Amino acid sequence: MKNRSKSSASAVSSDKGLIFTDELSFAALEAYKLLRTNIMFSFPGDESCRVVGISSSVRGEGKSTTACNLAYVLSQAGKKTLLIDGDLRLPSVFTKLSVKQSPGLSNLLVSKSAAGGIISCKSAPGLDILPSGDCPPNPSELLSSERMGQLLDAFKSSYEYIVVDLPPISDVTDALAISKFLDGIVMVVRNGVVDKSELADALRQLRLCSVRLLGFAFRDAAESKKGYGKKYGKYYKDYYSAGGKK
Repeated sequence: MKNRSKSSASAVSSDKGLIFTDELSFAALEAYKLLRTNIMFSFPGDESCRVVGISSSVRGEGKSTTACNLAYVLSQAGKKTLLIDGDLRLPSVFTKLSVKQSPGLSNLLVSKSAAGGIISCKSAPGLDILPSGDCPPNPSELLSSERMGQLLDAFKSSYEYIVVDLPPISDVTDALAISKFLDGIVMVVRNGVVDKSELADALRQLRLCSVRLLGFAFRDAAESKKGYGKKYGKYYKDYYSAGGKK
């Protein structure tokens, strides 16, 4: 399915908190709702479950917070949503949402049973959470395994959206390893943390793996910097001009 560039996911948020805890400002909450809307419009007329990865170029850009808040606003729109912590090396979703780390994804990947690990979010009806599980010695191999694909296929029958928090692209190969099972990735870009060369390198890696880029979620972009979106927005256009997957 082709993706129109004008419907690319993008949001600007200067808040570091979670919607769950009422830490976000009104403007930040609306930004996440915009991100939700843009992702929904990336798949027009398609009612099948969509698996969306959230990543960044480097650590510290707010990908995990973005994943949590996106999953929340999707559930608030009446979409049955599963949030998966796919950062098996340095997981943080369980800490942010105050849930147990294990059993979780890694445990399901090394076992034959697809049961257990999923936690219902009490503060957000319609949202379930699958934490990372115990830290394995071989994250990339697990995330790219046939078992990973089987698990996602099993989850799709119960959810409308699956949001996967992934490691940064430039740090390890994990996000690229699981990308074949995703419908697309949203890149989180934090002003003052990532530079142009790091972002360009991350996008080059995504393009080489034929990953569908759904767009960017900008963080800590001051409202006064009206050109910030345009500054990085050209990377989205350049990504597809260079042969990125649509």
